[in-house]
Amino acid sequence: QCSNLESVTFENPNNWYLASSASATSGTDLSSTDLANTSTAATYLKSTHVEKIWKVKVVDLSMLTFTLSNDGTYYSITDCDESATGILIIPETYNDKPVTNIGDDVFYKCRGLTSVKIPDGVTSIGNDAFYLCEALTSITIPDSVTSIGNDAFCYCEALTSITIPDSVTSIGSSAFGTCNSLTRI
Repeated sequence: QCSNLESVTFENPNNWYLASSASATSGTDLSSTDLANTSTAATYLKSTHVEKIWKVKVVDLSMLTFTLSNDGTYYSITDCDESATGILIIPETYNDKPVTNIGDDVFYKCRGLTSVKIPDGVTSIGNDAFYLCEALTSITIPDSVTSIGNDAFCYCEALTSITIPDSVTSIGSSAFGTCNSLTRI
């Protein structure tokens, strides 16, 4: 603990993340409104045991396309720039509405993604959603997900393990096809 810490300044907090390792998706994103504030960040760090602060490449959300549902109640992620690299932390909300779906082919050929954290509230991962994300080593799937589409993680060759929550009732064909490093599901 840093009991005498009074302020912390993170230059461009969108690139900072409190985590247990440089590639972890479990941690605190410092771009959140609370921790981007320097005095709030200091208060957090004083009261929390943080072994290290890692500066990691977090995917800029402007690289994602969010599409509003026809009834205007939720968003789906429908596209991502193929040049996205690093850790992707999908937000729970966008424009004050929940993000509930990852559409078909969204992260197709995003070969530089290394880690993805899907928030609670997302219920489906579409067909080919992470197809050819060859550098993807970890993904966090929340208990809210009920379906994983066909070929969703096909050719995610660096993925070594994945935990599928009990909430998932449907897994499409070849969802983990050619995930050659996958040793545990």
